[in-house]
Amino acid sequence: LTMIHLQSAVRFLLERWGIDIWPRNVFNSTLDGMGGAASILATGVFAWSVGPWFTWLEPQPAMLAGLVVSTAAYIGTATVRAVQQALYISEEEHLLPGMGGILNLVYPFVYAAPLLFFLLLALYR
Repeated sequence: LTMIHLQSAVRFLLERWGIDIWPRNVFNSTLDGMGGAASILATGVFAWSVGPWFTWLEPQPAMLAGLVVSTAAYIGTATVRAVQQALYISEEEHLLPGMGGILNLVYPFVYAAPLLFFLLLALYR
């Protein structure tokens, strides 16, 4: 939960600084695409550094979990936003100024929560 919200916070800060991390081609070589990669790497480093203190994971599996979860959170948010745009669904964005609607905090969990569950199940079964 902390890793996903950290990734969302880094994404929020990058968007506040004018770096849009949701270009049409997500992983391109522009500064916009690098913003998404920066949020993923920041979460991986965070998981590597504090994961062993808060969980039973060693540093390397904690970093792997951080990278997998943050990548899944990034892709989950991009997927839900793409579906919203394709179906012309707009969310009320005045509830959290600068952050978007309240569901923007739930979008990363679409892929990240099940993936983390199965990753931990595979690592420690």
